[in-house]
Amino acid sequence: MNDIFYFIHKSSLYNYADDNTLSFYHHDPEILKLILEDDSKILIDWFQTNQMQANPDKFQAIAIGIKSRGHINEIKIYNVTIKCEERVEL
Repeated sequence: MNDIFYFIHKSSLYNYADDNTLSFYHHDPEILKLILEDDSKILIDWFQTNQMQANPDKFQAIAIGIKSRGHINEIKIYNVTIKCEERVEL
């Protein structure tokens, strides 16, 4: 099994026990959304390759900042749509 942290090059990945948090900053909300969606797919693929399963029911998203909040309402990862919330629980 290869370390999950080696597969993410643009976003930051934070891990505690079996919880993973992906974050990224960019001034352009469209690039921000694209990077988070792409890196999330990489992580899901990593889980599947390593015979683990991500739980999309627990996925959460939050957009912080005036530009992001006004332009990013949801993030799509494969067939799962994650609505951006005002608050998330970590």
